[in-house]
Amino acid sequence: MHHNEDSYYIMPNADLEGANLSGAGPLSRGPNLSGARLPGANLKGSNLSYTSLKGVNLQGADLRNAQLRNVELDHANLYFANLSGANLFGSGTNFANLSFANLSFANLGSASLGYTNLSYSDLDGANLEGSNLSYSDLSGASLSGANLTRTAWKNTVLRGVALKNADLRGADLRNADLTGSYLFEVNLSGANLSGAVLVDTSFKDVNLRGANLSGANLNHDLLPGAVQADSSTICPNGIHWGTAGNNCRIY
Repeated sequence: MHHNEDSYYIMPNADLEGANLSGAGPLSRGPNLSGARLPGANLKGSNLSYTSLKGVNLQGADLRNAQLRNVELDHANLYFANLSGANLFGSGTNFANLSFANLSFANLGSASLGYTNLSYSDLDGANLEGSNLSYSDLSGASLSGANLTRTAWKNTVLRGVALKNADLRGADLRNADLTGSYLFEVNLSGANLSGAVLVDTSFKDVNLRGANLSGANLNHDLLPGAVQADSSTICPNGIHWGTAGNNCRIY
């Protein structure tokens, strides 16, 4: 690692296990840190924006409030990393491991998070507006209070997730698996849930106005007290809510 008064430069494949770079930065714009080893490193408040971190090992690293705008994190290991309050706007984590990571109140707007392992991660209060999480695994993740408007979750695994006070307006959840998930005060108005797996999914005060549930796998009734729906809601049988008494009941 080299540094001057204005910036840091870390060589690709560098080994900085346990290094303390808290508040460092900015790194020289657009550096390549691909393959670097930084497990357990202290990068709290550092500026790593526009950096290539492909394949980097940041397991257990402290990245709280770090600037990570437009960063390439494909195939990176961020298992148990702390990214609370970090800014990852426009970044990419395709095929990365973020399981058990703390991403609470992080900014992941317009991020490319496809094929990412986010199982048991903490995304409470995070901003994911416009992000793509298709084909990712978020089993057991917590997304309470998260902004999930216009997000894409096609074929995403969301088994056992906690969605409380989350905003999923206009989200694409086609073929997503929400088995055993808990939805409380969630806004799914205008969302596409066609083909989604909703087996043993708990609904409480969920807004389904304008939502499309055609072909969804649902093993219980959607009762009016649990959801808000109207004639713009399409039930799993393809019939609009309220048509000839239809209200997404399972017979």
